[in-house]
Amino acid sequence: MFMIPSYRTSTCVEAIAVDPIRGLANIRFKSNGYEYRYSNVSRRKILNLLFNKNMSLGFWVQQLRKDAV
Repeated sequence: MFMIPSYRTSTCVEAIAVDPIRGLANIRFKSNGYEYRYSNVSRRKILNLLFNKNMSLGFWVQQLRKDAV
């Protein structure tokens, strides 16, 4: 079940959807319009993104790209 975090402006991320149960994140980038699916995402990081409305999407994605598959 994918969830969409609250709306935030971002210069790099167009859309994001996360599944905290399966540890998945779908991210569509503004620069090229491509959509990527990341697996093995920390459930704690996903929940932090969903509940922390001030978190930067770009910063979250940078950390995600280092840790996820």
